Amino acid sequence: MQSPSSPTVSEISSMHSVVEKGSMMDVPLNNQEKQPPSDSESAPEFPDGGLHAWLTVFGAASLLFGTFGIAASYGVFQAYYEETLSVGTPNSLISFVGAFQVCIVQFGGIFVGHVWDTTGLKYLLPFSAASALIALFTLSICQPGANHFYQILLSQAVLFGIASCMAFSIALAICSHWFAKKRGTAMGIVVAGSSLGGIFIPLIFTKVLSVAGFGWAVRTIACITALCYIIAFLTLRTRLPFKKTRPLSHSVDLSAFKDWAFVLMSIGSLFLIAGFPIPYFYMEVFANYYGVNPNIAKNLVTISNAAGFFGRISSGMLGDKFGKFNSVIPIALCCSLLCFLPWTLATGNGAALIVFAIFFGALSGSIVSLTPAAIVDISPRERVGARLGTHLAIVSIGSVTGPVIAGMIGAQLNPNSIRGVTLFSGSLFAVGSIFVIAARMSLTRSLTARR
Repeated sequence: MQSPSSPTVSEISSMHSVVEKGSMMDVPLNNQEKQPPSDSESAPEFPDGGLHAWLTVFGAASLLFGTFGIAASYGVFQAYYEETLSVGTPNSLISFVGAFQVCIVQFGGIFVGHVWDTTGLKYLLPFSAASALIALFTLSICQPGANHFYQILLSQAVLFGIASCMAFSIALAICSHWFAKKRGTAMGIVVAGSSLGGIFIPLIFTKVLSVAGFGWAVRTIACITALCYIIAFLTLRTRLPFKKTRPLSHSVDLSAFKDWAFVLMSIGSLFLIAGFPIPYFYMEVFANYYGVNPNIAKNLVTISNAAGFFGRISSGMLGDKFGKFNSVIPIALCCSLLCFLPWTLATGNGAALIVFAIFFGALSGSIVSLTPAAIVDISPRERVGARLGTHLAIVSIGSVTGPVIAGMIGAQLNPNSIRGVTLFSGSLFAVGSIFVIAARMSLTRSLTARR
């Protein structure tokens, strides 16, 4: 029997993908029966469970806990850099560190995915581990002061961003070796690992920071990351053979720009992802400015990530029931209203900020999962991987520009600049919603259609 080929990393990088009710849901059953079986259909059945499969899920979730969980915790780093380590550095440059790290994860997936498609874990996992630990060690010895901020930029944004990109690609891709019917559930658990990291890493960082200083706080996080990589080395296993050669050009689909639904959805996602990290970066900073109880201020990012854990888990079910576009639109509009009203008006009200953190975390976590899944729904089956790679490359622009512009607006911490940042974030979500609505209308104008 011919061995099945391994799915590409970009083909399953939509987090809560449409595996169980995938892109074939609108094709009549009798048409499916007349088609010849695909490679995946003629291949041996996937385990969809068992010890090795679930250990792989555990290892992949651990990998995201120790890498992408740190990216999700950048708000606590931002607050410390602005107040202590890098006093005098423009807020926009400090925001650029966290934004560029996420940008590398998204845009770099095109190239890292190519390596995965041909070699699997062989090179990516050890290089990711080495890069992450070197990055965190060098970050722990960075010198204070604006003149030395380039050290933080190189270690945390560039080197750790590259390590996170490799880990992110591994964690999402490896589920396709073990799961078919339950792949959505498996990937939901894996992606939730980053949210768990965003819950615990800020708590550990701030606790050690107050006792032993920045250097030991980062080294403690490095030890946790090392443990996560050890778990990954012990549990991650591939099952399917890899392609010996694959042209890099196959990772991008320029023909997608002739599809209005794809273009409008990608532009909308760019605005949504531009607005997404701004509250995470600035919730604690603004709370400290207004004199909110420090115990509340330092835990806002953790609270938001905890809510995002449930948002990411539930988003797949929500999209499957109502449709990806139908789900993204009201969620994005609610995120816009949350930034316009509760975050803008909360100022020094700790209780209002907690409410904002909970609702924004839950809703924004769904956006991150649903937007790429919507791209999968409208893409030709044979071009899903390339279109996702193209989509993520476009979206990566927003992940950098949004926080940087917000940093420029809030360069001088005062009530007017803070209000400007919150309104800017809300406006990005509002504009993104308009483009997503336009994308849905380009597909169907029926209000009851499941899209």
